[in-house]
Amino acid sequence: MAHVLEERLAARGDGPALRHKVGGAWRDVSWRDLAEQVRALSSALVDAGVAEGDRVAILAPNRPEWTIADLAILRVRGISVPIHATSSDAQVAFILRDSGTRMVFAGAGEPEAKVAAVLAGCPAVERVVVFGGRSSADGRVVAFDELLARGRAASRDAEVAARLSRAEPSDLLTLLYTSGTTGEPKGVMLPHSAFTVTCTYHDLRLPSIGPDDVSLCFLPLSHIFERAWTFYVLYRGAVNAYCEDPKLVAELLPEVRPTLMCAVPRLYEKVYAKVREKVASSSAARRALFGWAERTGHAVSLRRRAGLDVRTLLGLGHA
Repeated sequence: MAHVLEERLAARGDGPALRHKVGGAWRDVSWRDLAEQVRALSSALVDAGVAEGDRVAILAPNRPEWTIADLAILRVRGISVPIHATSSDAQVAFILRDSGTRMVFAGAGEPEAKVAAVLAGCPAVERVVVFGGRSSADGRVVAFDELLARGRAASRDAEVAARLSRAEPSDLLTLLYTSGTTGEPKGVMLPHSAFTVTCTYHDLRLPSIGPDDVSLCFLPLSHIFERAWTFYVLYRGAVNAYCEDPKLVAELLPEVRPTLMCAVPRLYEKVYAKVREKVASSSAARRALFGWAERTGHAVSLRRRAGLDVRTLLGLGHA
């Protein structure tokens, strides 16, 4: 997966790659800037002593730095360990110990506090990198921007290239831990090939995705669905727009106007319930009109899925 994305990042130039909201305004990160930051962070990880096969955890809401960290970990042949933001302190401690994590990327605020609360019981963790945070005097906590600057100065590109040359599809890409609702979280081992084959099969179904598309990244990146989809969005050169809190998705949809997104049934259930609520409070005539429109759309959908033509009257009603 690192090889696949390396080729894509190098070829795209100044077009927008990532989009995020800062101070109420949307800002873009270009493909060129994304590639530069991933290279700098890769050098910083090597310089900090992250070896091939080392585990590096990420505990943060969705944001560009989440993906930048993930891609850099892959480039140095590390293994990323996403942690759900809803995890308790005890679960965070268990995952850090069980995975043997040496470095943690954490969001400022609550995620950083969760890591800080369990550090004493996780001696293998040597450094915590904070997105949007500050470095500590003892050096164990480092601001993300400062680590990037260290990577630019260290310039370990030759070592990173050597590691990439040794990469294999069977390499472990991630340890993805379950939510812990049925006991201690369990680490699912996923190799690079699990993600590259996903790209191959998505290409068969979604051949037209490209730079004109925008995907709203609102499901947590700590879950496999949004994470694998984000890899695919980058692979195809579309824009990935980040939503930090899934509760804000309804607010951000009209701002981002995504052409693509992955979602779970719960989102559609909430939309459906909201529509039903509005319809129920409307006049009898509007309720009847809505019911007719819904039945018409359903009939058209069924015929299209079956490969059948839409009949004249039905097609007219649908129009």
